[in-house]
Amino acid sequence: MAKTGHTDPHFQPSRARYLVALLIATGAISLYLTRHVLSVTQTEIQHDLGVGSAELGAVMSIFSLGYLLFQVPGGWFGNLVGTRWGLTVIGILWSLLTLATAFCHALMPLSIVRFLFGAVQAGYVPITAKIIKDWFPEKEIGMASAVVGISMSIGGALAMDVTGRLTDHFDWRVIFQIYTIVGLFWAIAFLLLFPRRNADRPGVNQAELPVGKDVPSQPTRAGHNLITMVVLGSLIAICLQSFFRAAGYNFFVTFFPEYLMEHYEVSLGDAGKYAKWPLVGVVVGGLVGGALVDLVYRRTQNKWLSRSLISALALFTTAAFTFFAFYASSPTGFIWLIGIGAACSGIGSPAAWAAMIDIGGRKIAMVAGFINMIGCFSGVLVTPVLGGMMDILKDDLASQTVTFGIPTTAFSWDFELSGEVVTDWSQVVWMHAAFYLAAAVLWLMVRPSKPLYD
Repeated sequence: MAKTGHTDPHFQPSRARYLVALLIATGAISLYLTRHVLSVTQTEIQHDLGVGSAELGAVMSIFSLGYLLFQVPGGWFGNLVGTRWGLTVIGILWSLLTLATAFCHALMPLSIVRFLFGAVQAGYVPITAKIIKDWFPEKEIGMASAVVGISMSIGGALAMDVTGRLTDHFDWRVIFQIYTIVGLFWAIAFLLLFPRRNADRPGVNQAELPVGKDVPSQPTRAGHNLITMVVLGSLIAICLQSFFRAAGYNFFVTFFPEYLMEHYEVSLGDAGKYAKWPLVGVVVGGLVGGALVDLVYRRTQNKWLSRSLISALALFTTAAFTFFAFYASSPTGFIWLIGIGAACSGIGSPAAWAAMIDIGGRKIAMVAGFINMIGCFSGVLVTPVLGGMMDILKDDLASQTVTFGIPTTAFSWDFELSGEVVTDWSQVVWMHAAFYLAAAVLWLMVRPSKPLYD
């Protein structure tokens, strides 16, 4: 943000950025609400389509593959058409694909629709990171990032809780149709309300737009940029932590409700209600983390302390609580321990966003897309394995074939998961604790003080 010493109101920064924060926050809620409805309705979908957890895990994986492949193109698209039209277009498209999901009656069309759904939603993070970079000063980036991060978890929590309640009254196809309306409403509101150039909006002045006009930019040489990025140590570390942190979070938004149903023998409705609490924990942690990141940076002016160290300590604590959660004898005790661990992971989320924005510099949309792309590999690789583990444990199988890619097509590959290796429910929980531990170690290697592109 431009620094001015003027008292003239014309030179005082206006407050349109708070409207911007509200718009991208509600967009994140809609994004995750429509994304994670599948997790709660999965048992009904399995019964309706005649498939198991491993097959549906492959469907979730194919969503992650689309989400992965289109991260960098999504950032490029935001640069090309501008952030206002970029988010509007993808909001409309993901809503229409939510509707299309309701009309899938076989595994193949469901896989294709979810791939396209992931591809469309991929642009949200890189475009939103550019919006934060454009609209917020460094001293507010932590809280601005927290607002987006906690809104994603609010959307996920709503998907768990509200969908769990709706399943008592509606078929899963009707629920997807209802959620379509939410996405379309947000996309239209975003298009109409997002501030454009200060000449277009009386509430926006030049002091609030140091970067700041939502106009298309020229396409960048993405291939050359990515080669340059990959060789740098901090980028490699932040990309790898993105993979492991996403792999840990993945449990909450895929098979967590089914885990509760199978291991603790709770009902579908109760599983959805229980499953919201880790995501609520992420929301609470995100609020604390956003304030902490900005406070530490203002006091120390040290980005490693305010970004990397906060994330590392938060994720070390998450790993510990996740590990010990399995020893809880009741679903309530399990949720308490998992929820506290999730809250600690939420503390690290704004720091991760802030570090990503610091490192990305003026090409943040492309850099954010690349970092998020690496994180998306966790969904592609971990989700099918988790689905296979669930099938072995709940059905006491000797082995399970795990499929990556679109099932029953040439665009897939299989491997056998042995019942001799997967023997206990603890392995599901401890695997995710290990993911958080790996992410914590990697954060100690991230140095966000110098951007890749000044």
